Amino acid sequence: MKSWVAQYAIKTAKGSKYPHFRHGAVTECGGRILTKKPNISKSWAPQCGKSIHAEMSTLKVLQSKSRLLSTKKPVNLYVARVSPRGDVVLSKPCEKCLAAIVASGIINTVFYSTNTGWDLIQIG
Repeated sequence: MKSWVAQYAIKTAKGSKYPHFRHGAVTECGGRILTKKPNISKSWAPQCGKSIHAEMSTLKVLQSKSRLLSTKKPVNLYVARVSPRGDVVLSKPCEKCLAAIVASGIINTVFYSTNTGWDLIQIG
């Protein structure tokens, strides 16, 4: 795990406009940031507490950048969540996001924040 990328994911989460659960997702390959996205509120129903997950947003952008996908180097995903108080807390991808990550065939490792640090899910 690259701590500077983890810090970038935290910064991305802090930039989320979603009021309750601020998540950020960053993809990295060979020491380069490829994509970064926070979770965003669904504009058609913000009162429902629904958001577009940061993992899904960054994966969509990554898939659209076909020139980046031809790399032989592993692509890693970092996901962080920041509480309303500013604490870094658990941000393990949900089942739908994890299924999309695996199905993409792009991501090698998912690093995610926990209440006490970071953990990982090895994909490839």
